[in-house]
Amino acid sequence: MHGLIRYFADKTILVNLLVLFILIFGFVTLQDINKEGYPKVDRKRIYITTIYPGASPEEVESGVTIPIEDALAGIDGVEKTVSVSQENVSRIIVYIDPEHPDPEKVKADIRRAIDNVNLPDEVSKDPSYFEWKVAQFPVIEVALFSDTLSYTELRQRALDLEKKLKTIPYVAGIIENAILEREIKIKLNLKKLNDNYISVQEVINAIQINNFEITGGSYTVKNEERLITVTSKLKTIKDIQNIIIRSTFEGNKIYLKDIAKVVEGFEEESTLIRLNGKQGVSLMVQKKENADIIRTVDAIKAAVKEYRLSLGKTDLEAEFIWDLSAETKNRLDIVQTNAIMGLILVMFVLFALMDFKNALWTALGIPTAVAFSVIFMPMLGVTINSVSLLGIVVVMGMVVDDAIVISENIYRHRLMGKTPLKASIDGAIEVAYPVIGTVVTTIVAFAPLVTIKGIIGDFAKEIPIVVILVLVGSLLEALIILPNHLNHAWFGKIKPVSEIKERKFMVWLRKVYERSLKFILKYYFIVIILFGGAFYWAYYVVFSGNVLKFIPFPTDQSTHFEVDMMVTDGQKLEHSLYKIKPVEKMLSEYPSNVIISYVSSVGDLGFPEKIHMEVNLTPDSVRTVRADDIISNMRLLLGELGGFTNIVFSVETGGPRAGRAIRIEIIGNDDVVRKEIADTITKYLLDIEGVFDIVRSDEENKKATKVYIDYDMAAKVGVSPIVIAQTVRTAFYGVVASTYQTPDELIEYRVLLDDQYKNKLGTLYQMNVMNFQKVLVNLPSLIILKEEKLVSKIDHYNGDRNTIIEADLDNIHITANELYYKVTHDFANFEEKYPGFQMEIGGEAESTKETIDSMISAAILAGVLILFILILLFKSIIQSVLVLLTLPFSLIGVAIALLTHNQPLTAMGIFGMVGLMGVVVNDAIVMVDFINSQRDILTKDNIRQIIAEGAALRLRPVILTTVTTVAGLLPTAYGIGGSDQLIIPTVLVMAWGLTFATLLTLYLIPSFYLLDFRIRHFVKDIIAKITRKPAADFVGKDSGGETEDEEEIKNEK
Repeated sequence: MHGLIRYFADKTILVNLLVLFILIFGFVTLQDINKEGYPKVDRKRIYITTIYPGASPEEVESGVTIPIEDALAGIDGVEKTVSVSQENVSRIIVYIDPEHPDPEKVKADIRRAIDNVNLPDEVSKDPSYFEWKVAQFPVIEVALFSDTLSYTELRQRALDLEKKLKTIPYVAGIIENAILEREIKIKLNLKKLNDNYISVQEVINAIQINNFEITGGSYTVKNEERLITVTSKLKTIKDIQNIIIRSTFEGNKIYLKDIAKVVEGFEEESTLIRLNGKQGVSLMVQKKENADIIRTVDAIKAAVKEYRLSLGKTDLEAEFIWDLSAETKNRLDIVQTNAIMGLILVMFVLFALMDFKNALWTALGIPTAVAFSVIFMPMLGVTINSVSLLGIVVVMGMVVDDAIVISENIYRHRLMGKTPLKASIDGAIEVAYPVIGTVVTTIVAFAPLVTIKGIIGDFAKEIPIVVILVLVGSLLEALIILPNHLNHAWFGKIKPVSEIKERKFMVWLRKVYERSLKFILKYYFIVIILFGGAFYWAYYVVFSGNVLKFIPFPTDQSTHFEVDMMVTDGQKLEHSLYKIKPVEKMLSEYPSNVIISYVSSVGDLGFPEKIHMEVNLTPDSVRTVRADDIISNMRLLLGELGGFTNIVFSVETGGPRAGRAIRIEIIGNDDVVRKEIADTITKYLLDIEGVFDIVRSDEENKKATKVYIDYDMAAKVGVSPIVIAQTVRTAFYGVVASTYQTPDELIEYRVLLDDQYKNKLGTLYQMNVMNFQKVLVNLPSLIILKEEKLVSKIDHYNGDRNTIIEADLDNIHITANELYYKVTHDFANFEEKYPGFQMEIGGEAESTKETIDSMISAAILAGVLILFILILLFKSIIQSVLVLLTLPFSLIGVAIALLTHNQPLTAMGIFGMVGLMGVVVNDAIVMVDFINSQRDILTKDNIRQIIAEGAALRLRPVILTTVTTVAGLLPTAYGIGGSDQLIIPTVLVMAWGLTFATLLTLYLIPSFYLLDFRIRHFVKDIIAKITRKPAADFVGKDSGGETEDEEEIKNEK
């Protein structure tokens, strides 16, 4: 290291070229780095959705869900599966083991397993496969409305726009909303079927055998190979109408048009999508994983505008329902503005307290270090987002700490009369190892944060990555570049030593500090005890849970919330639409600078009584109304309207949401016992103050008429049970007999009864089925109808049935973390009490516990690593421990900060506390190392004097490093350039923690040092009395010699 410093100290051209290269390369790289709202987080979850038309939850469970779960069960790397089977659809979530070495292989195995599953014939489309990744989420939603265009015309406009948007190179895909699939409906006249002795199955078979294309092989003509194909395609409505259902030798024919109406239309609308209270269609656009969100959205908006203009005069309206890039821009602007203001404050402090030249070259190290980090960010998968920028804000003030120590020491050597080159080399070498130690301790404090588990850890891991990169860049700049810059004289002639004077303020401050420290050292033991009492108070405030509540991500600045509800006084789509309109009217009365948009899904998930709403708000900085205020008004209105139940609000927290506050799953296949357990736990939660909006997955039952097949009778008359099922389905839902693929879309040919017969239970008594002998049999003789109350969905956990209980908390009477430990404690003997059943606790409670446990492990690991570094640096376990003791005492500042600012303890706040560990010990390392250099002149008589003088000589670098770091954090901590509640806790904790830690360094460390000296001297005196050998006055280093630098310091004294 010494040789490296000496080599670069006078290589001005080389050093300046190196700086220029770093700055230019960093700037170029910055232009290419993607801008995101949040880091790219891969939850390692796979969502598998399968449509099973017309099937009940039980049929979906047995026909789709269980076969897929069985196929997934043997895959290595699958942590767990959860599923829900509902009418017409199966949804399965596959959780990949986060510790698996090759998650991509696991994903490929999952795909292959799904492809090999045999599903019922009615499942005409392959299961959809979706990976949960932040980078692949939709970034904007475009809604289209029109008062004059028909639905067919509006739909076509949307599809045309979709084609245009897909040509944008940044767009990965588009999710259609309220765009129904085209269908050819064959509406059978039941009376004509019966009059012509024709069954439903005959019609279905006739359509299927007339719509095909088969390759017949090939033949050769004059060395040219030609294919033979046999084609019978039903391309038009006329083709379908002219299908021959039955023909006789006499030439009598019955065409499809004789017994049915063939019309072109769309699939039946089971969910009404309303955008800002209007019926319309929308397109949610997904960007490619590596595309820049701002560039992508700008291109989308330009394409929509261009398409709108290309239509000429039309009343087609296009609105952007939500725009993720707006929030991204707002966050980035806030963080960037505060970062720039922090940089200005840091530079102001440097020029106010340091010599101009030292301040200039120290300040210029900031862009060099940041540019260095930017060069490596893309290699580590880091984008420009609010979290990575927070890392730069956190390190903004720290980045000059090592440069301040080195420049101050070089300045001190200039005051000794040395030449600029000699002072630069000697000053840098003297503090090189302590400076390296301070940077390394900060790095090892932040590095374990990368290991934090859970979505919170994935979300925030870019902070330590960025901090470490900047610190490495700052260390290289301080050791290699800074000594060279302080050596040459670009800004005028070098002043003679006699003209170099220290600022009067710093001289006065040093004298005040030295006098106060001498006084403190007289009562050092009392000081240590007082600080110990303050630490105990701070620990109680922060971690007891009685004063500060732990809320991972507060909702203060939420820009999005959702609400689910059920209509209790009717189960028709039209009635649910009528019930929700007053709520939409209330939302429409908020000004546009509060609510951007709201979307209502009436008949959500195919259930007419279910309603799902999403409300998108403007950024918190431009409105005075909070999301919680709007939610309170909605709750009041819903209560006044009546007829709603299972009302659940979900508020976006600004950070990753792990679901509702508490999620309890009771797993076991005995439905009766499982319901009893669920009743017990529900009552238990109702009795806990602060728990509300309790919802159970087994509460959503509905009346149903179940059709049972009389298998004995069916076998006796020769009718296949599948024919019976298809006939019943035709009467209500319809059966897809065949399909036709156009260049643009797949059109289904659906056979169903005419409107006069459809969806009427009495229709079943008029229907017939054909047996194997081509004889019609009356359908009622083969079935038994029973009125039953059926569950609307069936949940699974790892293949077993389960019941889910979810609830939210007010975070005043109880938090998710507290509830987790309460439930875990109160149901500790659950499996003993209920053999064959399991209970899993999830939601925010589980995620919070996982995160806290990981953070505790990270803090312990950071503490151990810092201790090892201190031992290597000081070669003394006792002194290393004494320096390490400053870590818990910094909690005093954290407690005061959170209390005075009325802030809860948050996940990002704990991140700041762990990172603070590395910063707190930096000043202590420099001070103890310098006092150690005075050991040769320490005696029992002059110990207080020497410690006070040695500490005073290090006052300016200690003050400067603290003030610059805090100055870099202050604009963000107090939202001077705009506030962001997601990142404020981190910088607030670090700023206040470091401020109080400086008091520890200035007074507690010298007190500890004196205590260490007294203990050593006391022990040595006892040993001297026992051995009857005189005790030396000095109790210190093992080495007997002096280094060249130490000798020079001694001579100076």
